[in-house]
Amino acid sequence: MPQQDSISHGQDAAVRALNASIAEAYDQVVYEAPLNRLLLPESVLGLAALYGCAASGGDVMDLGCGTGAQLAAAGERMPGRLVGIDISREATARASKRCVGFGDRADIRHADFLDLDADELGQFDLIYHIGVFYVTPLQVRQRILDLLRRCLKPGGVAVISYYAGVVPFLRASIIKLARSMDDPSAPVPARIAVVRGRLDDLARSIPSDSHQAPVLRRVIQRLAAMQDTLIFHEILNHVFDVVDTPTLAAELAPAGLEFLTYLPNDESGSLPSSRERAGAAAAKDLLVGGYRFAVFGKPAAGATGIDVRTPLVDWHFDMLRGESVDGLATFADAKTSINVSFASTAAALEKLAQGPLSWAELCAAAGPHLDPAAPEAGYRQLENDLVKLWRFGLARATRRFSAPG
Repeated sequence: MPQQDSISHGQDAAVRALNASIAEAYDQVVYEAPLNRLLLPESVLGLAALYGCAASGGDVMDLGCGTGAQLAAAGERMPGRLVGIDISREATARASKRCVGFGDRADIRHADFLDLDADELGQFDLIYHIGVFYVTPLQVRQRILDLLRRCLKPGGVAVISYYAGVVPFLRASIIKLARSMDDPSAPVPARIAVVRGRLDDLARSIPSDSHQAPVLRRVIQRLAAMQDTLIFHEILNHVFDVVDTPTLAAELAPAGLEFLTYLPNDESGSLPSSRERAGAAAAKDLLVGGYRFAVFGKPAAGATGIDVRTPLVDWHFDMLRGESVDGLATFADAKTSINVSFASTAAALEKLAQGPLSWAELCAAAGPHLDPAAPEAGYRQLENDLVKLWRFGLARATRRFSAPG
């Protein structure tokens, strides 16, 4: 037993030393992550509400908040606590300045995740963990998962970003090669120049007759196109791992967290169970893997699949109605056109294109075009059509923070 304790202590010390070096790197080259509008609370909570996640207290935590852009945007929309935590002293100083207008609601902490106490932090309706999970040591990732399991309220939702799929595995291998000549004692510009030179060498070394050559070149080109700051923090970071979505879902499942879908949502999101959705997402990643925003939630007991009829969301649809063709209503935007065969759905979508509507308001727009003897059949058709539009990203839901009138 004493030997195991010694080993554990040694491992902990090594991880803390690695964390300290990562923190020093982020203090040396601060990463100003831009606001991602895809992750705004109304969109994340609206998506989660379709799966039965109905937390509405307004408390937000950002694990790895950086300079606070995402947390500040959440604070403008959510009424509760705002807790931001980052290992970079310089980043948290900037986040504190950015969030000063929120007064006592904002709590920005410079801390190592290993030192956080879930009970002291409390629970939150929305947790962000963006741009961190895949560049942290395994021991830290386990602590992050523990915090997510314990700090997410029933009905709450968490967004975790990571690389998933076959192409990111190739990316990880190239990153190891690209940083193999790195000298951590050299000035940052020189280190980045060495990486860029190494990527050029790797691109030139690919045999032109290799079947894998196009994919390899594409991955290297994308790495070479990265900004210097991202090259420093992703390629020259001590850790870069690819995450398997089903495995992550299985680790969070015992605490009641379910994988909902990626943002933006795709076809896998309409499947009934967390396990099926995670499996379908991973299968798609085999072909088109990449940087993912995975949404996990703690839905109400008994919730399965998506419920487009929930009164907790407003629906959005931006395609405008054109002339009918062969009795079909046509809707189009700059990129896509669709045909709608049911007059009730067409009427609802035409009204929806004018502004957000609740499910009840959609039904009211469709009502005059339904069979009075069987209106529920028409509502089910509207529901099916709305699911199809949602699956392909043509309709979206945002959280309604007051009951529809």
